[in-house]
Amino acid sequence: MKNKVILSVLAFVAWISTFAMMTMVDAANLSTNLAWCTANSWAINISYTECQSLAYFFDETNGNSWHASGNWFSNTDVTLWKGSDGTNIGNAITISWGHVITLTLNDNYLRGSIQSGVIWLPYLSGLSISQSFITGLNTSGLSALRSLDIGINGAMEADFTHTTGLIYLNVYYNS
Repeated sequence: MKNKVILSVLAFVAWISTFAMMTMVDAANLSTNLAWCTANSWAINISYTECQSLAYFFDETNGNSWHASGNWFSNTDVTLWKGSDGTNIGNAITISWGHVITLTLNDNYLRGSIQSGVIWLPYLSGLSISQSFITGLNTSGLSALRSLDIGINGAMEADFTHTTGLIYLNVYYNS
């Protein structure tokens, strides 16, 4: 019995250490991406605030583990940042007049809870993140959102009170 308790404690400590390392890596990644936004704010084709929002989104959804994440925080033309539309790797972001208007990252292995990653995108009218593993979505600040595809994500918590202009909502196969 004593050996089982010791093994359980060791397993728990190993799990906590792994979690702490993941958190530190995520924090370092977020810091790097935010620094990239600052360093490139003069050249990037969206606002600094929207770049910060994308940095949080990338971090909150484990962007380094996405199926496709090419050019994120390495190219000042954000329309060249890659994502997946479910079958093809393509451009993940559409902009208009210097603002992010759509994010398309279906079937791209996004994981996590999106809490602050999209709320500073005031012109975002389309968000498509189906077939991922998103567990929560904060929609405050998304009054321009017209199309939201969060189908096949599993257990997800979301508050839609701020998305009064939604025309299309896909929540198929979530619990």
